[in-house]
Amino acid sequence: GVPPVSSAKSIFGHTLGAAGALDAIISVMALERGFLPPTVGSGEEPEISGWDFVPKQGRAIEGLERVLSTNSGFAGNNAALLFRRWDDSTREEAGSWAGDRRHYGFHGCGESVVGG
Repeated sequence: GVPPVSSAKSIFGHTLGAAGALDAIISVMALERGFLPPTVGSGEEPEISGWDFVPKQGRAIEGLERVLSTNSGFAGNNAALLFRRWDDSTREEAGSWAGDRRHYGFHGCGESVVGG
């Protein structure tokens, strides 16, 4: 399936330099709880083929293992952090996940979130 996409910037507003840290905390909490926050204030769900947006209400994601946090700043300062759930069994699989998109969730506080 298509990875779900959400953004918390609409909840917290523009936090300037704190946006990346806030987004990292939200991303780790999403992994711990298996729950992506909503994109609030977005009106109706966008009609973009091939995207799975999380509008208005958060969503439980069974088997959520990775969250990609993207942030866009002023003057072209950009960052992307990929967080992964880690447990003892993960140690054996480290490095083998790159081609598996089944358990991804995308989340960002920046102006745009792009996942693929």
